[in-house]
Amino acid sequence: MHDPAHLPDDGQAGPKIGKDRDHPEKARGTVYAPFVVERWTRLEGDTLRIYFTLSLWNPYVVLLMRADLALD
Repeated sequence: MHDPAHLPDDGQAGPKIGKDRDHPEKARGTVYAPFVVERWTRLEGDTLRIYFTLSLWNPYVVLLMRADLALD
């Protein structure tokens, strides 16, 4: 995600839609809309592995993420 306060420039600005789309270097990135991909969720021993999509606002992209959660 882009952070306009990061020095030197993080190189993550844009593309962007909506407000500040012509100057993405000035807009802080945010995350939204995480969705779990249930079909890939697995319990392996004491570890729950989940995959999910995560959208970013600057740059405007969707990522496929994975998290391994230790169960007690």
